[in-house]
Amino acid sequence: MKRAILSLTLLLPLRARAQQDVVAPPATEPDRAAAVTPGPAKPFKVAPLEEGMLENGVKLALMELHRMPLVSVSIILPLGGSALDARGKSGLAPLVAALMTEGSGAMNGRRFAEALDDIGATIGVSVSQDALTVAVFAAKENIDKALGLAAQAIRSPSLPQADFDRIKAEMIAGLQQEKGDPGGQAERKLALRLYPDHPYGAAADEASVAALTLDDAKGFARDRLSPRGAVVAAGGDLALPEFEAVVAKHFGSWRPRTRAHPPALPAESADPAVQAGLAIDVIDMPGSLQSAIRAGQRGVTRDDPDYMPLTVMNFLLGRAPILSRLDHNLRETHGWAYGARSDLNALKLAGA
Repeated sequence: MKRAILSLTLLLPLRARAQQDVVAPPATEPDRAAAVTPGPAKPFKVAPLEEGMLENGVKLALMELHRMPLVSVSIILPLGGSALDARGKSGLAPLVAALMTEGSGAMNGRRFAEALDDIGATIGVSVSQDALTVAVFAAKENIDKALGLAAQAIRSPSLPQADFDRIKAEMIAGLQQEKGDPGGQAERKLALRLYPDHPYGAAADEASVAALTLDDAKGFARDRLSPRGAVVAAGGDLALPEFEAVVAKHFGSWRPRTRAHPPALPAESADPAVQAGLAIDVIDMPGSLQSAIRAGQRGVTRDDPDYMPLTVMNFLLGRAPILSRLDHNLRETHGWAYGARSDLNALKLAGA
């Protein structure tokens, strides 16, 4: 009985307070057809960029962000870009990128993955036409160990034959599957239109991947996983002296393993067919349940002064999911497509 009285005593004030907090409905219904007036813009501050350089020429770039004890690092190797793959060897750069985390030094792939799990870090390797990038993410207290693992993957990848054969087979299977993908086929054709007779327009196919050997992968690791032109960029809870010290610990003794320089990319020139006017290609895929359209034109390089304004424009036009003008118009308003997007591909020598 005492418990019931106590509960009633506690609930009554709560109910009374809840009745007091009820918000009265507006006197007039708002005009829901009118756009909501945006509030004042909030100040946007970007941390200053700090730069440095190791004795071996590796460039350093840091943005200090001390809100959370986390660090993100990108190790950018320009000699690892896919555009430098030899003719007939397209696919070598992404194949080696996939192999780099399959073991390094005395570690096999499983031990490498377990070492990352033990410190709650991630390492990912990606390839663009212009560079191979190793992305590292870890808590500040573990960034030393995480960069140590990244250095092993870059400087001494084990490149086991069994994993090479497996990844090569997976790539060939993926290329075979892509033949049934309208979007993939359209993108291949568009790249050839935009960059004819230039490595930017080259793409791996079954023949080029089948021609790759383990010696090709070892040569790539020797010649192109190199400190020449390398940049280590980071953002997070580090000061510049800390950053310089931890990078120097793992990459300060890094030296090119060959004196030979990989061939430079040829200068890019505009394609007369692109300049002449509109070119339309139709790829007939009987039985396909979907259609895909890719349209493009030549654009700016990464160092163009209009690159950042164009990046903002592209975000509004077609990069922001659902909210972009293209996606909202074609998908949400008219229901004409599953989705629509735009990309700005600004490379070192050309763009689209």
